[in-house]
Amino acid sequence: MPRVNIGTGSTARTPGTKALEDKIIDRFGMSLNMEMLLKVLGLRDRGQARQWLASEGLQAIEVNGRKRWLAMDVARALENSKFRTL
Repeated sequence: MPRVNIGTGSTARTPGTKALEDKIIDRFGMSLNMEMLLKVLGLRDRGQARQWLASEGLQAIEVNGRKRWLAMDVARALENSKFRTL
């Protein structure tokens, strides 16, 4: 019988991403609405948050007709943005 990993949890590849993901999930849950996302990003302007989402390529999921973003995607994008150069 083949080995199967069921319920392995996070898809984080670095310990920093996993730690950040855990912090976001502990505070806000698995999915973030725009207000929660603004707090995580430290922004006040929704337009800037939308630009960040577009530049990172994060797709929203709809829950009861409202847009939400997965905490693991946000954590991964924040961790990857540390290594970017202009």
